Amino acid sequence: MKRIFLPILLFSMFLLNGCASDANFTVSLTWNSGLSSYDSKSGTLIKDCMANDPTNFTTALHLSDAQMDEVRSILGRIDLAEYPTEYDAGAGMAKPPSGVTLTVTANGGTHRVACRHVGDYTSDDPAGQAFLSVCSDLITLITSTPEWQSLPEFETLLQ
Repeated sequence: MKRIFLPILLFSMFLLNGCASDANFTVSLTWNSGLSSYDSKSGTLIKDCMANDPTNFTTALHLSDAQMDEVRSILGRIDLAEYPTEYDAGAGMAKPPSGVTLTVTANGGTHRVACRHVGDYTSDDPAGQAFLSVCSDLITLITSTPEWQSLPEFETLLQ
């Protein structure tokens, strides 16, 4: 019985790990209506792409293994494949206008979801709230890094 149980257990653990075991796992997030972005594949972090000199607002950010595990844990709260490419999270109109795009590549597939109106990252729709909470938590993780905090304040103001 033990001989059968161990291989089944190991195979089940492999399946449950999903993107945690995928060496090609990447995440890309764009927020502030496209002003700010992070791409784990290139390691590029941009705070303000519309600034007079965007290079002053761009730096390298390579998340640690522990931070990437946290990213996977955050993403594990939703099934991104269940969301359409263009998604209305039911957050209403944002003032100033704000949007977020989340792209995840894992297990040979890529899923991208763009949401144009995110407001204060709250929604009355449970699926919308789950998506916005995931994005908000990823943004918090990224913006709490020393790399983000060392970048200058925004030049571009959304109105």
